[in-house]
Amino acid sequence: MKKFLIFVTLIVLGGGGYFIGKTVLDNIKETKRIEEAKKGWYLEIITDDGLNVRTEAKRSSNALRDKNDEPIKLQKGEIYEIVDYNIKDSTKYWYKIKLKDGRLGWVANPKVGEKFIKDYNGEIDVATPTLKFKEDEYHTIDIDHINHNHLEIWDDRNDYKVTYVVYHEHPSSANNYVDQYWIEWTVTDASKKSASKVQKIIFEKKPNEDEVTDW
Repeated sequence: MKKFLIFVTLIVLGGGGYFIGKTVLDNIKETKRIEEAKKGWYLEIITDDGLNVRTEAKRSSNALRDKNDEPIKLQKGEIYEIVDYNIKDSTKYWYKIKLKDGRLGWVANPKVGEKFIKDYNGEIDVATPTLKFKEDEYHTIDIDHINHNHLEIWDDRNDYKVTYVVYHEHPSSANNYVDQYWIEWTVTDASKKSASKVQKIIFEKKPNEDEVTDW
């Protein structure tokens, strides 16, 4: 009986050692894959909901599946090498990536709305920047204290620039004789793609007329 228990214990320990060893090797392999991916153009998954991988750059194409025939879901924080891109879709930017098993597949970022992917090191600026306001009105002390900290800006690269123009809308019957100011924000990326939005601006100290543009 004692010999049998020793035999079973050795089997269990041996099996445990195998799985521990496999986990360590898998982690080493994954770390090396990520290091290689980061040497070139790569992306990071930033959505909490998991991201589908398609066989083609279109939503109607088949999802890639794992060895259990389940659709592959990429998880937040995962890193993948980008090998190609497609911007022909009217609503999405598509990236072709290399998966952990070496297969290639397509993932997408919406052109408008919440983003699922952030890409790095790309020589190509794929996306057009987007911007939105946290508040409908922007309040500031005077024209010298204007900043864009309240803007929510997204682009696939961080080399965008923010510019603005302040407009003075004089009282008239068209605006019920209200004296007010507006600011037009423009975000421009390195490829000269841009997005603009206009917001009402409230000054504690009104600017001089030579500092603004007539509405």
